[in-house]
Amino acid sequence: MKPRVSNGVLSYLSSAVGRKVHLGEDTQKKVRACGYEKTSSSRCPKILKVLHNVDFLVCLGTLCYTKEQEPFPRKERSSIDEIVNYIQLSKKQRCLLPAQLSAVDFYPARGSYLALYRAMETSHPGQLPQFLLVRRNGALIGYLFLIAKQEKTSKVFPWRAISNADELPLSTALSLLEQGITLCRQCGADHLAQQLLAQIDAQQRGIGRRPEHLCR
Repeated sequence: MKPRVSNGVLSYLSSAVGRKVHLGEDTQKKVRACGYEKTSSSRCPKILKVLHNVDFLVCLGTLCYTKEQEPFPRKERSSIDEIVNYIQLSKKQRCLLPAQLSAVDFYPARGSYLALYRAMETSHPGQLPQFLLVRRNGALIGYLFLIAKQEKTSKVFPWRAISNADELPLSTALSLLEQGITLCRQCGADHLAQQLLAQIDAQQRGIGRRPEHLCR
């Protein structure tokens, strides 16, 4: 019988992804394939090398979030929806983001979570693509991805832009789209900015929106 992944590894990986990691037998086989199942708690600092392995961390994030998704945080009076740019995230946050996007029903049009991660890593200031994220109490609830001036420039993102603004509270949706317009203009994508302006008008009219009490 093959050795199970040690508790030291599980504890360290739990701290890495920010939640307790439960690995079933199939998952443990994948971890063993990376050669880290025998690492003891006293040698956990050596797992830092694993965490710098992007492929491994993206896969780990997928295993942690797709099979046991966290519930959406309810909007409380004291909660504030925060809009951040993908570029602002730390390396670890970027690695875990592709799997977390499944919680808001976003999946790559084609390819794996690793392909999604690599596509998002092409984002740089002043040019498309740009990825805006909405967080509430640290949990992801929304997104606005500004991809390109033309459709089908990417297999992972075959759109000009995509968002779930229609699922967000109106004030959050408008703020998200307004920030998207600013980014579009900074990137020289005026036509895309005009499309977002039209979406703002539709949002204010309630066209295609969820009722406010059903929003995320």
